[in-house]
Amino acid sequence: MFIKRLGYKYWPINFKFSFVFTSYMTVMIIIITVISSTLCKYSIRNEVEKYVSQTLVQVNRHIDTYINEMIDISQKILKPPYSEFFNEFRKNWILRKQIPTLESSILLNKALKFMDGDYEDNLLGGILYIDSNYAYVCSNTGEGNFWVNIDYKNEEWYENVQKIVYRYLS
Repeated sequence: MFIKRLGYKYWPINFKFSFVFTSYMTVMIIIITVISSTLCKYSIRNEVEKYVSQTLVQVNRHIDTYINEMIDISQKILKPPYSEFFNEFRKNWILRKQIPTLESSILLNKALKFMDGDYEDNLLGGILYIDSNYAYVCSNTGEGNFWVNIDYKNEEWYENVQKIVYRYLS
């Protein structure tokens, strides 16, 4: 019906070929565009899924590394020669009636100095909580080391640590 209105029957042969060729090419370009956009969408989705999974694997490895380093640090503190510094600190702490002094700060700084070694890139500092509501903050960021009067039993992490310790010891 549309073709009858155009008077297609009376067109010269070269116009007919041009019309058919143009129509055919338009349809082919539309089909190729739809197929290629669909393939591109699926390809991009697959690549993103692969990339995300690889990134998650790498992040998990790094988290495992950091956790292992933290466990290593906590165990390293309790072994010689660092434990000797802590024993000296403990004796001095008890003698000074559990009040921070310059001498106790120096002893603690010596004991925590190992953080400048293997963990310099990953460790920003440490906090040592002491029974008498004091915490010694040791920083590797250049802020220095200082005492804070804080009760560690009121910290959010304390209850979780108690549960872990209880499970570990039972």
